[in-house]
Amino acid sequence: MLDDGDGLVDNAMMAAFEQYMMRGKNNENQLQMEQQLKEQHENEAVRQLALEKEHKQELAMRKAEKRYWHIYQTFSKRIREEWLDIDDQSYNVVQAIAAIRSRLPMHTRLLKRFRQQHALQKQEWTLRGYGFSGSKILLRNEDREQEEMVQQQDAELALSHELIQHEKMMDGLRNLLANLAECHEALLRHLDEGTKHNLECFEFRDLGMEDGNDIGNAVEPIAITKSTPNGSYASFEKAAGLPGIMNELMAMLSMEIYRKQCLAYSILETVGDELIADDGAKGQKDQGAAAEDEIEWEDMCPQEVAKRCSKQWSRSCKAGCIDVEFLKGALNLLN
Repeated sequence: MLDDGDGLVDNAMMAAFEQYMMRGKNNENQLQMEQQLKEQHENEAVRQLALEKEHKQELAMRKAEKRYWHIYQTFSKRIREEWLDIDDQSYNVVQAIAAIRSRLPMHTRLLKRFRQQHALQKQEWTLRGYGFSGSKILLRNEDREQEEMVQQQDAELALSHELIQHEKMMDGLRNLLANLAECHEALLRHLDEGTKHNLECFEFRDLGMEDGNDIGNAVEPIAITKSTPNGSYASFEKAAGLPGIMNELMAMLSMEIYRKQCLAYSILETVGDELIADDGAKGQKDQGAAAEDEIEWEDMCPQEVAKRCSKQWSRSCKAGCIDVEFLKGALNLLN
């Protein structure tokens, strides 16, 4: 009986020990499962945070892109509607000044003829038979092959009218250049705004550089398809190149306005007694058969100065500082 009792006790102890060991193993498995679930939740939270951060970055990038285009739209609109318009008006004014100056010597020569006639002090009876007075000159119009009578008062009024119109054109040219300078300063402010915004977008350019694309050095829009690794940044990359285009345009416009200021100074500087001189173009007289473009500015009369400025004023001439094709392409980016 004792042996049987001892056997029952041993079996009970073995069963209790096995149950204790199984319970520890189950607890260990449960802890492992809990640890795995915890890691899964943590990974899911990290992924969710990454998605939210990426979404915020995308929204910020779109906002920055819109800001790029808004600045460039304002910049290009001011060039198209103000700078180029003022430039065209000034070109018309310079042409008008050149035309007026070309007619002034003719009026001066006519008045000189009147003075010479009065100086001769001819007898009134020599012209009375033809019904003319000494204050009139008979001129032939070769175009219409008929004779017309011009009085001294008519020539004086014509010269006075031309001089008044010339002064108005000169005043208009000064005002247009002042307006052009103000418009240029406004364009510089837009460029400064675009440059500052470009510096604020370094974080987005860093995102593009991590994928092997340097957005910050883009001068012209780069075409990138959605299939490329950088496709998600293609639209922003195109907008990020706008400040470079603005800088190129401002460099050309700055050189062009400086060139026009020098031409305008040449026109304004030649206003004097030589303006109504009747001795012809001093440059042509001194240089003889030399080409017109080879004559120095200081050797030219006011008429020739205005004529040369009229030829060189257009922004599309050979002396112009603006690449017309680049300007058209830049202004058509918004179309």
